[in-house]
This record gives sequence, structure tokens and C-alpha cells, in this order.
Amino acid sequence: MTTSIRNIMMTRTLAGLMTWALSCSLAFTVSAQSYYVATNGNDSASGTSWDTALLTISNAIVKASAGQTVAVSNGTYVLSTQLLLNKGITLQGVGGAANTIIDANLTGRILSMSDSAAVMDGFTLKNGLSATAINGVGVNMTGGTLQNCTVSACTNTASGTIRGGGIFMSGSSCLVTNCLISGNYIGLDGATSSGGGIFNSGGRILSSTVTNNTVQQGRAVGGGGGIYVIDGGIISNCTIVANFADCTDVATTGGGICVDGGTVVDCLISNNKTASKTGPTYGGGVAMKGNSRVER
Repeated sequence: MTTSIRNIMMTRTLAGLMTWALSCSLAFTVSAQSYYVATNGNDSASGTSWDTALLTISNAIVKASAGQTVAVSNGTYVLSTQLLLNKGITLQGVGGAANTIIDANLTGRILSMSDSAAVMDGFTLKNGLSATAINGVGVNMTGGTLQNCTVSACTNTASGTIRGGGIFMSGSSCLVTNCLISGNYIGLDGATSSGGGIFNSGGRILSSTVTNNTVQQGRAVGGGGGIYVIDGGIISNCTIVANFADCTDVATTGGGICVDGGTVVDCLISNNKTASKTGPTYGGGVAMKGNSRVER
């Protein structure tokens, strides 16, 4: 009798453990689910499968919780306002940057990222435009990872202090990796402009190409046609080619990179230039200030 009771109790205990394990598995599945976006989607749908895909990326971001993924199918998505990636989710262009395009349509900034666990992966971000003094017309990052993306054709012609035509990144939790930053422009005669392609304050830029970006310093200190890096920022294994730093009547600094307290290592820096209408020019390729380091 005692043995039978013990066996029954063990059976019930095992059954209870299996039920608990199953409930945990189901809970994990729900928390890790993806939301889906497609150009033929519907924002009234649930967004939890391709058959019920949403139409707009911003609606999917609102629905998703930390740890979840928003999968975006091939196509061009035209924005009416900037995207806010302010939680630890992954925004995934399933066809990669060549096939998944987010177009700001010359209406403002494209993307703001503010969560260290946020990931933007596999998009082309283009046509950001501003005439007001904002940092990062393409992307403004205070946290997160931008990877396998192209940021191009972003312009800021404000007259104040502006930093980062393509990308503005601030903080050690910011990472840009395996990206193309191309054809961005910031500046005006009355501006204080830094970083035509990227302004990097304390973040990391890895294995990326920065090309054909321009900064117009105006009449104040600035520079960095391709990249301006400060506060211990790191640039590693990158290609910085054919960028331009221009100004009106002060010293122009850093056609390719202006490094003011940062590290540049294992990079190719080629065919960049500086120019000034009346002032001196320094560092067609690299201008270094303060406690800076350039290696290999």
C-alpha cells in the first residue's frame, strides 16, 4: 500500500512539473513572438504573422515588447514622422538594406534610438532633412546597435550648432557596425557643424564605410567631413573615403576624420579633402586634437 501511494504521489509530482514546464514554454513563446510589417499590410490586423501583417513600422514598434522582433518585408516605407526605437526590441529588414528602404521623404529625422538593447538591422535609411538645429538627421542614437544598414542622402542646413549629418551617436552603449554612411551633408555659413557623415561621442563604429559626406563648418570651429569623434569614441576597421570638410573663413579640420579625444585603428583613409574660402586648412585625411590616437 505504502509503495502504491508513493508511486501515485511521484506520478502526480512529475505531471505537475511537466505542466509547469509547458506553461513556462508557452509563456516564453508569447514573449518572444515576432510582429510583421509588409507594404500590403493592414494596421487593423494583429501583426502576429505575415498573413496578418501591419502596414506601418511605427505601429509594430508600439505593439512589440522588450526582447521581441519586428520583421519588415521588402519594399519602401515612407515616413510622416520619425521612428522611435525606445525599447529593447530588434527591427529586422528581412531582405537586407538593398531591399528594405525607409524613406523620410524630406520631412525630418528618420530614426531615434534610445535603448541600449535596441537593434536596427538590415535597412536603407534615406532622405532625412532639417533646417533646424537637431543632431543626427538620419539617426540620433543615445543607445543601441545599428548594423547592416545604409544611411544616405540626409541633409541639415540649420544655422545653429549641428552634429552628425547621417548619424549622431552619444554614449558607450552606441554601436554602428557593418554599415554604409554615404552622401550626407550638414552646414551653412552661419552654422557650427561637425561630422558630415557621423558625429561620434564615446560610441563605437566598426567595419563600416563612410564615403562622400560633406560638412560646411561655416564660420566656427567644427569639421570632420566623414566623422567627428570625441570623448573616447572608437573607429575600427573602417573605410573613410572621398569625404569633404569646407568652411567660409576659419580653419577647416579633418576632411576624412577629425579626432578630438578618441581612437582610430586599422582604418583605410583615402582621397578626402579640406577647403576654405579664406582660412587655413588642416588634415585632408585626419586632423588630431587633444588626447587622440591613430594606429595602423
